[in-house]
Amino acid sequence: MVIKKRSPWLVLLFFIITFGIYGIYWIFSTTKELQENTSSKVSIKLLVWGIVLSILGVCFFGFGIVFASFSSIASWILISIGVLFYVASAIISIIFIWRYSKGIEEVSGFSAVGFFIIWLLVSIAMPVVAQYQLNKKTSGSRAIPQNQNHPNISN
Repeated sequence: MVIKKRSPWLVLLFFIITFGIYGIYWIFSTTKELQENTSSKVSIKLLVWGIVLSILGVCFFGFGIVFASFSSIASWILISIGVLFYVASAIISIIFIWRYSKGIEEVSGFSAVGFFIIWLLVSIAMPVVAQYQLNKKTSGSRAIPQNQNHPNISN
């Protein structure tokens, strides 16, 4: 599978107008492309685990808030479990972001540390920078080899 060329600004626009739904599709797609085209250890499984643990954190924390009026002990336990899921999700997400950054570095030469920092500090810029760097891998694949005769060009 080759890395698909996409407009970085359209990726950002779709992120915004779909309230992040396109972002989920895009991150899965680009993760798969990096997984197949680099030796970095970027993994869709890691991404899925991060998302699942985050959802579980929201659920347990929410139930803890709901049960606060019934039982303070049950509420405290549920909120604590929710926080543990959040912490696990954060750790897994940081590992995923680092591996994704290494994949971007391998594809384009863009600094993995720089990309990692951009993702953590300016997350809205991440898809634009990532797609721009991924497009570098695709730009050479569209050229017509010079030694072949093109059927539309007369000699």
